[in-house]
Amino acid sequence: MPDLANLDLTLDKAHQPTSVLPLQNPDLLDFSKSALYVNRTKRFVLPIPELAGGGEPLVFPAGTEQAGRAIKALDDGTPERGIVFANGEDRAWQAVRGNGKEAILFTDVSLEQAQALQRFVKDLEQQNGGLTLEDVKAVLQFARSELNLVDCQNKKMESVPKEMKVIDPNNPYFMQVIKDTKHQAVYIPTGFTFDGPVRQTYPEGAVILTDGKYKWGIGKQVFIRNFMRLDAGKEIPLVSLENEFGSSEANEAD
Repeated sequence: MPDLANLDLTLDKAHQPTSVLPLQNPDLLDFSKSALYVNRTKRFVLPIPELAGGGEPLVFPAGTEQAGRAIKALDDGTPERGIVFANGEDRAWQAVRGNGKEAILFTDVSLEQAQALQRFVKDLEQQNGGLTLEDVKAVLQFARSELNLVDCQNKKMESVPKEMKVIDPNNPYFMQVIKDTKHQAVYIPTGFTFDGPVRQTYPEGAVILTDGKYKWGIGKQVFIRNFMRLDAGKEIPLVSLENEFGSSEANEAD
C-alpha cells in the first residue's frame, strides 16, 4: 500500500520545460490525405464516488505555469472540487469532479493490468467501505509506479455505456471503445505542444487526430496499438507509423 500521506502524482514528465517546443497550430494541419480510423482503445474505468467535501480544489498545482488557477470552475470563477492528476502521456493536467458522476479512465490497458487494478481497487473499497480521496490517489500512484499506466483522463460516467463495452464480465470496468466515429490523423515526428481540449506536450512527437469537430494529440504507439484503419468497411489493425504515414522516422517507438 502506498504511503497515503506522501503521494506524488505530479509525474516528472509533467514538470519538463515546454517553452522550447514549438506550439503546433491546428488550423495549419492538413488531414486531407489521411485514411479513416476508428478508436478501439482498451480502458479501465475508475468511477469516482461522492467525495467528502467534494474533494480538493480543482486548481493547477504549485510549480506549474498556471499554479493556483482553476482547471474547472463554477460560473463565478470559484474552483470546483474533486481530484487533480497528471496525464503522463501528454503532460497535461487533468481534473475529475468528486460528485459521483465522473470517472478516471486509464488508457491502453492490458488484461493483466486491468486485473491488477481491479484487485487493488477492491482491497481499498473493502478496507474503507468505499473509495476516499486518498484512495483514488493511491490507485493513480499504483497504476503509474507498478503498472506503468500513465495515460489517464476524466470522463462523465453517463457517457461510458454509450461509448464502451465490457470486455470481461468478471471485471466490469475493463472496457473497449466501440464508437463508430471516424477519425483522420496527421503524424508529427518532432516535439511540439498542442492546444487541444487541454494543453498537450509531446517532446518526441505524436499523432494528431480529428473527428471533424475537435483536434487532439495521442501518443505514437498508443495510436498504433489502439486504432484500426477502415478499408472497404473492414477494420484493419495498424502495424507501424511508417506503414500509415510513410515517414522514414515513423517506425521509432515512444
